Amino acid sequence: MSSPAVATPAEQPGVDTRPALVAFVAHEETRTMVEKAAAELRLDPCQVVRGTVEDAIRTFGVARSPRLLVVDLGETDTPLDRIDELADVCEPGTSVVVLGRANDVGLFRELLRRGVRDYLVVPVPWQILLRSLADAMDEDRARARGARGGRTVLVFGARGGVGVTRIACLLAHRLVATRRRRVALFDLDPTFGELALAFDLDPSPALREALEDPARADELWIERAGRNVDETLWIFAAEEPLDAWPPSPAPALPVVAEVLRRRFHYVLFDCPHGSVDVLTAALEQSDLAFLVSEPTLAGIRDVLRMLRYASEANPSCHVHLVLNRVGLFRRGEIPKADFAKAVGRDVDFALPADPAILEATNNGRPPQRLARATARILDAMVERFAGATSNRGWLARLTLPVWDRRAG
Repeated sequence: MSSPAVATPAEQPGVDTRPALVAFVAHEETRTMVEKAAAELRLDPCQVVRGTVEDAIRTFGVARSPRLLVVDLGETDTPLDRIDELADVCEPGTSVVVLGRANDVGLFRELLRRGVRDYLVVPVPWQILLRSLADAMDEDRARARGARGGRTVLVFGARGGVGVTRIACLLAHRLVATRRRRVALFDLDPTFGELALAFDLDPSPALREALEDPARADELWIERAGRNVDETLWIFAAEEPLDAWPPSPAPALPVVAEVLRRRFHYVLFDCPHGSVDVLTAALEQSDLAFLVSEPTLAGIRDVLRMLRYASEANPSCHVHLVLNRVGLFRRGEIPKADFAKAVGRDVDFALPADPAILEATNNGRPPQRLARATARILDAMVERFAGATSNRGWLARLTLPVWDRRAG
């Protein structure tokens, strides 16, 4: 069965062009009532189509989700599983009202625990439907005023050449593979950055537009500047010529980060070493950061300096310490325990020198055969900011302010 057609309006600079309301309803009577309620509440644009939650899942796997979504459970025997799947394909900030036929208090409570705004038993009285949609839109407006949307994660190095870009790529791959989240991976080095190379993609000349004029960072700019690996992973990377040195990304970063957070569940920043203004701006915008080092004496010195600097730039950004390429030079490297003692804190993650990662560096594609230990550590890193892998509670992650939740 093909999904009902849901029109995607043309993007307009600076404007959230998503529909105010999209509804998938199973019966004509409900459709008429939803259309009437939308007109009463002036929810425009509004699209009401015949269908169920399964159609919504298929539709928003390839199209943008609305600000308010009404879905009918239809005849599904596994409503909670379907709602979890729906959450996987919706954007941050989508409010959901569910229609069903079971007058079941237990189901109602489980849906609310997953972040569903309301559950209404069909047939729905007109006034109850109207009040539910009105409350959901009020919640949406309040969230738009106060919430930041998706979560921002920074990957930066204590020194240059410690594998920051490769770790950022690996985290993005694991995130979309295990969570099916919408992810933006942003290269903060517009001249020498390697993200485009890592994914075998053409760099974007449109990235410079936002660096020169942050006001141009809008929904339309995302479409021009982003390179989508698939429907869930987008890469933002440039390769500016040396004779046309671009401006620093630092002044534009607050605006760019806000625009990306409205579109993606997670924004991952790959920060170059040696650019203090860019690092400062990235730390200020980040909810969590991974500080990467190799197990060397110089690494100890620079980790200490970076930890102090990060705590001053943004005390609320929790920094996790990552040792990379552990075991590459066994005789010359400092043991993990000694490294932790020297810097006065635990090493949160120690990534081994996995041959699959080294091989993939020049292949323009993700590693094909990660060692089991490497995959386990990467999944633990993802869990720190995305939460444990679970079939429950995903919609709550979409509709609650991100910084009110603790992952890991």
